[in-house]
Amino acid sequence: MKKYTDKFFANNLLEKRKANSTILYCYKRTLKVNIISIFVCLIGTALLFMLDIGIGFPAIYLGLFIGAFARDLGWFISIKKSWPFTEKVIDWQKVEELADINTDTK
Repeated sequence: MKKYTDKFFANNLLEKRKANSTILYCYKRTLKVNIISIFVCLIGTALLFMLDIGIGFPAIYLGLFIGAFARDLGWFISIKKSWPFTEKVIDWQKVEELADINTDTK
């Protein structure tokens, strides 16, 4: 299991600042999970169609996936809108100090 430390979070903040918090940047960071989700959704939909139980269940399944994607997109947009304020209130010098720490202490 991945250990999350102050250094890990500080590096993530610095990367996000450098990328200017774009939606593309956010989706790149979650690309692996998104690819797995798409694969599972496609397999599930194909299996439901193969069972020949009608279009209802596959449509609901696809709708849930599209809804989750839309939710993520809305979340990214809200983060993008609040990012200028976040940049103003973060003490970037402290973040850079935490990112430079070689030990994994809290």
